[in-house]
Amino acid sequence: MPVSGTMIQEKALEFTKQLNKPDFKASNGWLGRFKGRHNIVFSAVSGEKGCVDGDVVEDWKLNLPDIIAGYQAKDIYNMDESGCVKHALPTKTLAVCRKDCTGGKKAKKRITMLLCCNMAGDFEKTLIIGRSAKPHCFHNININQLLVMWCSNKKAWMTSAIFTEWITQFNRKMCRQDRHVLLFLDNAPAHPHDLPELSNVKLVFLPANTTSVLQPLDQGIIQNVKVNYRKRLLWKVLGEIDKGKSAYDVVKSITDLDAVQWVSESVKVVCRSTVWKCFAKAGIVLDAAPTEDDQEDPEDNVPLAQLLAQLLADTSECLGLENPILDPVEYASIDNNIPATETLEDGWEDRLVQEFMTEEEAEPETEDEPEPPKCTINNFRVSRHKTDQGILS
Repeated sequence: MPVSGTMIQEKALEFTKQLNKPDFKASNGWLGRFKGRHNIVFSAVSGEKGCVDGDVVEDWKLNLPDIIAGYQAKDIYNMDESGCVKHALPTKTLAVCRKDCTGGKKAKKRITMLLCCNMAGDFEKTLIIGRSAKPHCFHNININQLLVMWCSNKKAWMTSAIFTEWITQFNRKMCRQDRHVLLFLDNAPAHPHDLPELSNVKLVFLPANTTSVLQPLDQGIIQNVKVNYRKRLLWKVLGEIDKGKSAYDVVKSITDLDAVQWVSESVKVVCRSTVWKCFAKAGIVLDAAPTEDDQEDPEDNVPLAQLLAQLLADTSECLGLENPILDPVEYASIDNNIPATETLEDGWEDRLVQEFMTEEEAEPETEDEPEPPKCTINNFRVSRHKTDQGILS
């Protein structure tokens, strides 16, 4: 159900009346401060692919040649966020719905990836948003040396503050390289239009409710990354099953550090030709031909369906008939509906209640993992082993 500012103000008055706070006024100023404290924004309800206005799409594509005129493929970028369930097995009972990964303990299962690439197939360093500023598995690891950028908030999703910091750093990089680039992005709530002036990055916001057909990353690039991620997850599961562990025990042991490594590897193996075709499918076309693909790892050519079949055979007793396996298409898109940016509908009443509770009454929240044990020689050896395996840069 869509929620308006008036509804929040009315509910706030109702709560304060019950809490015997007669002096409270649900003014517009209070509403603005409440939204700011909780990273809340008002946004239109996103449309599905079938609801896209064809006339808007065609008009946009007609204007694209003028928009990209003067830019080379290496200077035409697209960025987008996508939620990712870190350890989902391909079973029906583990299929993910929207509310399962937006807060609380279940949010620990997900991360948000910010992917950004240019038309030539070059990817920026992936930004991953988790729940903890320094997860237990990051002990003895310099976060700045990870193969991805890492940041956090309680629900592991994009906020306007995180996006503003990212786009500022991206602009600085383009400035250092003396490049002026074009960046296509959607109208997600976390992508504010009133950003500080960017000297070397021109932002182009896609028309509302058209990203399913006009955003290059949504034409198969994100899906490609997720398929590659799930291959690595299944390789991990199959390898541990061979050692006598169950699939469910394996996924319970998967950490944010595993996710960091798999996301980084999955982005690296996306073919340049795939990226080029996805930009073209979104209507962004140049006369120049795409560059040759980088050398691929033969293991990445193993079809997802083949891995699923092997997993099913090896874990039939564990999964059981009551948990039928997902087909490859379902499995690859299992987390497509997980929100990557915060919206007003998610837990707004709970936040109102917390707003008017005293600090003593409020339920304590913890963001970081428990403090790990002090550094030991053994821990140092483990960290060095992980570095040798390529988890760190």
